[in-house]
Amino acid sequence: MLVATIGLIVIAQFMAIVGTGAWFPVAAPALWAMQPDTVSMAQLALVAVVPAGFAMLTMTAWARLQLDR
Repeated sequence: MLVATIGLIVIAQFMAIVGTGAWFPVAAPALWAMQPDTVSMAQLALVAVVPAGFAMLTMTAWARLQLDR
């Protein structure tokens, strides 16, 4: 989990430097906080996709757990 967190931070920084960071949901809130004019509402709306996606992945993993071993 730590590797995934560090990887997301590195990718977000890279996307911000390249110039497409506002379309990367992890970097959009930070870019919006620094320069509100550069991030649109559609780009900020994509931020909600990340927790929804991870919630679905978590529910799928929990449904497949076998606790009777």
